[in-house]
Amino acid sequence: MSLLIPDELYAECPQAALLGLVQPGFGPGPVERVRYGLPGVAEIESLAPVAAATAAGTLAGVLVLHEAWQPPLKETERFLGELRRLIGERTPITILLIGRPTATTVLTPVAPEALLVWTRKMQALGDPWLDVRPLVQP
Repeated sequence: MSLLIPDELYAECPQAALLGLVQPGFGPGPVERVRYGLPGVAEIESLAPVAAATAAGTLAGVLVLHEAWQPPLKETERFLGELRRLIGERTPITILLIGRPTATTVLTPVAPEALLVWTRKMQALGDPWLDVRPLVQP
C-alpha cells in the first residue's frame, strides 16, 4: 500500500499518528509513505515508488491524503487521472480526507458537507475503484 502525502502536509503530519489512523482501515501490512507535489519536481517523478511497486506487482492500492476543506479542482482530477494511468484500471485508490488544521494537529475530522462534496465529485469521475473516506472519525 502506498500513502501519497502532499508536500505541503508532509512535514506537519505526525507520521506515527497518521499510520495509526490508516492501519485499522487498511490492514497491518506495510504502508510506504510517498511525498508528492514537491516544487520543481514533476508529479510523475514523485510517484516513482508507486510506479516501481506497480511494475513489481506488489501494489495493493494507493491512499491519497487530501484536505477536505479544499474542494476537488480540475488539478485534482488531472492528478487522479495520471495516477490511474500509472497504476492500472483496477488498483484501488482511496482518498483519505482530513478537516481544517488546528493549532495542534492537521489530522482533524472532516465537516460532513465537505465529505459530501468530495464524494459526489469523485463519483462523477465514474471510476469504480476510487473511494473517498474521512481519515479521522468524529
